[in-house]
Amino acid sequence: MRRASLPFLFLLSSLAAACGDDPSLAGDVVGVTVADPGHAVPEGGARIELIWLVTSGSPDYEWVAGSGRAHRTGFELDLPDALPEAARNRYGDVEVGVGAIFATQSEEGFGPGRLEEEDIGDDDVLLGATPRHAIIYRNGVDASPDIPEDDWVFDFPEGFSCGVAVPAAEGETFDGFAPIDCSEVELRFGDLEEFDWVNWT
Repeated sequence: MRRASLPFLFLLSSLAAACGDDPSLAGDVVGVTVADPGHAVPEGGARIELIWLVTSGSPDYEWVAGSGRAHRTGFELDLPDALPEAARNRYGDVEVGVGAIFATQSEEGFGPGRLEEEDIGDDDVLLGATPRHAIIYRNGVDASPDIPEDDWVFDFPEGFSCGVAVPAAEGETFDGFAPIDCSEVELRFGDLEEFDWVNWT
């Protein structure tokens, strides 16, 4: 599997200043929100966007597909009916999507579609994200030199599901994900530059 250095690097640098095992998961994902000390979910809630990192080609880019709303104690995310082809990483015959949820001050959001630098305005401040959780998508079952059969991707069912970070094993560089119930996905409100991001790619 092709790897890069840091997920969502473009998104973070641009904005910092300014479930379960059901293979037919679709529709809504409902999870929990938490706030770091000194931060809070806005009283009226906040828009959330599901942003997929695509690194299997060159250059890397982000694709917005999915949105919803966060409140004081939880969030509701509407998944796309089908993950757009452009939001999928391709490794041989297997397609993989890894999407992080971001809470934004913008009520209009960024998508859907490819996220470009010019799409981000001065007022589009990010309020939170899911640094240790992700929405996972898989299509295809055949391992290849690009994605071996023991890759974490094959722990997930085909279609949409939810994952939590698994730290890299001793001697390895990259983290992975393990399946969890989507109700356990945690949207964290705080300083994104201080988050411990999953280094999966």
